[in-house]
Amino acid sequence: MGKKKKKKNPQQQTLLSPVNYLKEKARTLEIGKCYMTDDIMEVGEGQIIVTRRHKSGKTSAAIYMVDTFCLGVKESIFKLRMDEFETRNLLLHIDITLGLHEVTYNEAHNMVYGAIAFAEEAGIKPHKNFSWTKYMLEEDTDEIPLIEFEYGKNGKHFLVAHSNLEANRYLPTLRKNLGDDFDYIIDDGDSDLDDDDYNAFNEDADDSEHGERFMPNRQNRSSYNEIMTEYTYKHPKYPILTMPENPQLKKILYSDNVPTDNEINAILALPHDSLRRDLEAVLLDCMAKTCDGITDEMWNKDFTYEAMNAVTLLGEVGNGDSSLDTLLEMLRQPDQTFEYYFGDFMTEIFITPLYANGQKRLDKLMGFFKEEGLYDFAKVTILTVIEHITNLQSERRNEIIEWLREALRFATEKLPEAQYVDSTTAGFLASCCVEAKAKELLPEIKAMFDTGFVDTNIVGDYDETERIINSGENHFANHFEPDIHKRFAELR
Repeated sequence: MGKKKKKKNPQQQTLLSPVNYLKEKARTLEIGKCYMTDDIMEVGEGQIIVTRRHKSGKTSAAIYMVDTFCLGVKESIFKLRMDEFETRNLLLHIDITLGLHEVTYNEAHNMVYGAIAFAEEAGIKPHKNFSWTKYMLEEDTDEIPLIEFEYGKNGKHFLVAHSNLEANRYLPTLRKNLGDDFDYIIDDGDSDLDDDDYNAFNEDADDSEHGERFMPNRQNRSSYNEIMTEYTYKHPKYPILTMPENPQLKKILYSDNVPTDNEINAILALPHDSLRRDLEAVLLDCMAKTCDGITDEMWNKDFTYEAMNAVTLLGEVGNGDSSLDTLLEMLRQPDQTFEYYFGDFMTEIFITPLYANGQKRLDKLMGFFKEEGLYDFAKVTILTVIEHITNLQSERRNEIIEWLREALRFATEKLPEAQYVDSTTAGFLASCCVEAKAKELLPEIKAMFDTGFVDTNIVGDYDETERIINSGENHFANHFEPDIHKRFAELR
């Protein structure tokens, strides 16, 4: 006789993932209290919290990180089925940190959707997590009474970027959609300019060529001519993945959760050669799906971690040849691809795999650095790998110095064109030389600064760069984590 088929527990049949629970059940819950951080409109950034009550007494909540000056919903998270003390501690933490006051649901709803609409005028979409967390809000229909808020600053979109990388991520889109009709600053968090300094500097900047504003580091107000690379990469045709050599990978990689320790161990128990080929194929398949743009349907579908998982695992089983080629090809992709697959975590995800696969292939890293029409944040990621080799393998210093010498000469030659090296990339190249304490490269560093195109907000002008190199100061931020379980734990 054959074995009887085991019946499933009815509760197991109705168990929903957190994301599916949001989509199917959140709007059936009663709306609870809503909150907004203090001075959100004045400072241009803050959090909006919407809660819903379960019949059991538990609370679910969505937290929307909203930029009212320009970017709309920059991030959002949700918490499900919190006990009373968890809810209280969550609100208390935000209140202590930012200040919090209660608002009506209609105020919270209109603030979130109004900020999204304002950002979309500039071509900025809400963070991809909003495709989930929007279900904690009611549908945005005429049934919700309209409350108008004033967005922007002085009647314009006003980008407050916390780094040059963040600025370069948004500026091309803002320019494309708004022309010159916006302002921006770069505030790296180290500046302690008072309001008078801030206002005086911005008044001086009003007459700039593009009418845009930025605030340099307080210690360094030297000017430079900002140039940016225009993305022009023409991608090849990427293969579509039908079935991996190891079919069991699909269930784990294409999940809306980061793999558990047991799943990671199961993956790594597979033959490493076939596993590597599968991971490379997964990434090429990801590129095939997004290289020509991302549809609204794709933005709105359930997010899965296949790209993050594959990149992270290649740091463990990559071969330094085809694996490095695949990682570099991913770095050549359009900015929407990075936003779609990696959000703001590109450095944290890519550094260890690039270091593991590229540390002995400096020729390939140099070739990538010299390519035309790539985004600067991709090249900055390569420079970060060079910094890691410098700091973690001191015996290779001479080799790194010669790599940097070649990069400096190339940058000096190509900077005026912008299409190979732009202001941001040049600034980070100078920073890389600082980390290498490259006194022998000071003539090449000065020649690069003398072009007038190096972003002085990153490491300072040439005099400051020379001073730091001669002082031996070290500001190295180590993003290399050799333990793959810890890397996945950070993703969780």
